Amino acid sequence: MLATQDVWSSSTAHLTGDERRHRLREKAYFIDMQILSFAQDAAEFAASDAWEEDGSASPIDWLRFNCHLTSTVAADRIAVGDAMSRLPESVQAMADGEIGFAHMKDMARTADAVGSKFDETKLLEKAREHSPGKFHFICQHYRHAADRKRYEAEQAELVEIRKLVISTCEDGVVLVNGVLDPVGGAAFSDGD
Repeated sequence: MLATQDVWSSSTAHLTGDERRHRLREKAYFIDMQILSFAQDAAEFAASDAWEEDGSASPIDWLRFNCHLTSTVAADRIAVGDAMSRLPESVQAMADGEIGFAHMKDMARTADAVGSKFDETKLLEKAREHSPGKFHFICQHYRHAADRKRYEAEQAELVEIRKLVISTCEDGVVLVNGVLDPVGGAAFSDGD
C-alpha cells in the first residue's frame, strides 16, 4: 500500500519546469502500469465466480461498488485484461512508455469489435503517433473499414437510444438530462 506522502506529497513549487514535466510523465507512466495490472486482475476476477459469491449481478457491478468505478470504466478494465494476451506488442509498448492505458483501451475494444480482421501492428503504429483522443477516432474509422455493416448498426443503435428530457424543479431550476448520438450531441453542443 502507498504511504500518504507518496500520494499527497509536498508542493512542487521548488521544482524547475523540466523537473515538473519529468515528474508528471513518471507518475502518469506508473499510474498506467498500475491500471494495466488492475485490468489483468479484473479480467481474471470476471472469469471467476468470486463476484457471484458476494451477490453481485455481474463482475462489472461488483467492480462499480467495491472499487468505486463507473460501469464504463469497470467494463473497459475487464476488456483490456481479456485482450492482453492478444495484444502482446501493445502491452510491450505500454511497458516501454510509448503508449498509455487510454490507447490500450481503444486497442482492446477495436480488437474485440473486428475480430479476425484486427491488425495490432498497424494500429499500434498509429497509437504511437497520436494522442489518445485522436487514436480513439482512428480506431472508429478502422472499425468502420473492417466491418462496415456492424459499425453502421452500432451507429444506428446510438440514434435509437437517444433522448433528451427537460424538466423544472419547484424552485424554477431547469434540469436537462439526456443521451445523444455523436451527431445529435455535436449539434446540441454547437448551439452557442
